Amino acid sequence: MKSQDIFKCESCSKTFLRKFSLKRHVKAIHLREKDFKCECGKNFISRDQLKRHVISKHTQERPYKCEKGCEKSYATKMARNYHYRTFHENKKFVCSYLGCGREFASLRNLRMHSAKPHEFSMKQLLEKLSKKQKKIQRLKEKIDSLRKQLKDSEQRHISM
Repeated sequence: MKSQDIFKCESCSKTFLRKFSLKRHVKAIHLREKDFKCECGKNFISRDQLKRHVISKHTQERPYKCEKGCEKSYATKMARNYHYRTFHENKKFVCSYLGCGREFASLRNLRMHSAKPHEFSMKQLLEKLSKKQKKIQRLKEKIDSLRKQLKDSEQRHISM
């Protein structure tokens, strides 16, 4: 990921993928400008955010239905798409930083995670490596056990 893809807030160092998102953050968090008010008292920085809030919190409207057979429905298209990725596609976005390997359901969340510094001590890296080696060893033992079972089964079958 290129550093120019990240926009950083000068006030709090929070990072964003889009310049527009940074501007919205500054307006809402640091300038406290929230011009769109809901009847429940919550304020929002955009008409779209207010609309999503009203649909998801104050109505039973769930127009975005899951078409994969689980009969779930969602107030927003974004929520339904997240559901697809998480439960039906099982697609994971994995952090490639040495020693991290965290998995995310969306590329956006991975990018936000990757924008933060990754600092792992040698001890942490060795612990992760040790766990992976143990997992590999268990898999090798399982394979050996299955091979032995198969060989024993073949011998019994031949001797019958």
